[in-house]
Amino acid sequence: MCARLTAQLRVAWRISARDAALLMMLGCCSGPGFVVGYIGGLLLGSTSLGALLYAGQLAANLLAAGLCLPMLPKADAHGVREVPCKKEKQEISLPTAIASAASTCLDLCGCVIFFRVAAGVLLSVTPLPDSAAACVSAACEITAGCAAFAALGGKAALYGICLAMSLLGFSVWGQLRLLLQGRVPMRMLAISRLLHAVLFPLLVRLLLWALPQEQTVFSTLAPRVVPMCRLPPDAAVVAAVFLCTLLYKGYKNIYNTI
Repeated sequence: MCARLTAQLRVAWRISARDAALLMMLGCCSGPGFVVGYIGGLLLGSTSLGALLYAGQLAANLLAAGLCLPMLPKADAHGVREVPCKKEKQEISLPTAIASAASTCLDLCGCVIFFRVAAGVLLSVTPLPDSAAACVSAACEITAGCAAFAALGGKAALYGICLAMSLLGFSVWGQLRLLLQGRVPMRMLAISRLLHAVLFPLLVRLLLWALPQEQTVFSTLAPRVVPMCRLPPDAAVVAAVFLCTLLYKGYKNIYNTI
């Protein structure tokens, strides 16, 4: 959502390149539902730990953005234009809104599925140690990476998840590229995420004192891992239709650019 709004504001010349880069560094992070509910509640067995991770993530965002401020381009007064307010807003029809939402959903979900499948295929043909396999999963897709690190248990689970949340993975970077459409450079965001990967684990380590005896959640991690199984027939049909739609959309986009 942050990337899409930033791109729209940049196209409308409502913000400068400096402001766009700063918005991306501050707003590009995992949502509270994912961090508190999925990572904290499901993977680590503690929503309090999930809330701590979310707070540490936001603090690391602020610190990383602050460290990157000297590297941002100088504010350009000519980079922002005053757009006169229109009394009558252009109405968007319901089919147009649905088509736009469906297209965005296909783009985002397509990135997740592609890199998730790529990681699964890569790990199936090249057996790796658990720690290395977790790193590969995190590099491809953040959700799978967090689950793989959580299965390791101990400190590796906590700090591995911090690393996955900081670096985001190829899936998220692909989504950002699709949403930004080249309107906002991603160089400063990449630098800030590298700084985030250093600051985030340090902040989490400092904040762990607020959760006395919460480290024991890792001992009950194994029963919480959901084993993978074959999809039911109805879910398999829905997934097949979704993949066919995604491939058709990609084919049309490539065909139109030729």
